[in-house]
Amino acid sequence: MIPLCSCPPASETVQLLTTDALVEGIHFDLSFTSLRHVGWKALLSSFSDIAAIGGRPLNATISIPQKISIEMIDISDGLASEIHHLCRSSGLGAVVYEHNLTMISVTQAIASEFNGHSVDYALDGSEEYELLIIITDKDFEVLETLPGDTSIIGRTQQREEGLELVGENGEHTSLRSTGWNHFPRS
Repeated sequence: MIPLCSCPPASETVQLLTTDALVEGIHFDLSFTSLRHVGWKALLSSFSDIAAIGGRPLNATISIPQKISIEMIDISDGLASEIHHLCRSSGLGAVVYEHNLTMISVTQAIASEFNGHSVDYALDGSEEYELLIIITDKDFEVLETLPGDTSIIGRTQQREEGLELVGENGEHTSLRSTGWNHFPRS
């Protein structure tokens, strides 16, 4: 965890930087602690360090070393594009099940207002600030025991099998790489 803050000692502004990693099995146990609570604990422990010396926390990055084998990325640029990024870097393919996608009522309302399909908004939208995690089959049991703030949306497969979306009626389509592109090619 590395929060940044500004702390004015006199007339100048100083940036403070701190890190305080939480380690699974020492600071938390995923068998009874949700990832959301681990994140908050990591955030608050470093923010309290900054506050203790009179600083004001402004930003943070989180470092949570774990014993389980995982790959993780935030989906702030869109779920589908981040599935593509993570699978490309892992040398894997993936199957995503439409019925497992979490769609809040706001997403459904916006899709309806613009005559769109809510699944497209769930896959292509950005600014969600959630994490996409790939774990090994061995560690899958750990993920299943986590509280309701974790959604299992699919599974990995061999790279040659590609990236697929399985629709509500069982139809298989290619998972498009959509979402926000910071560096579009012209």
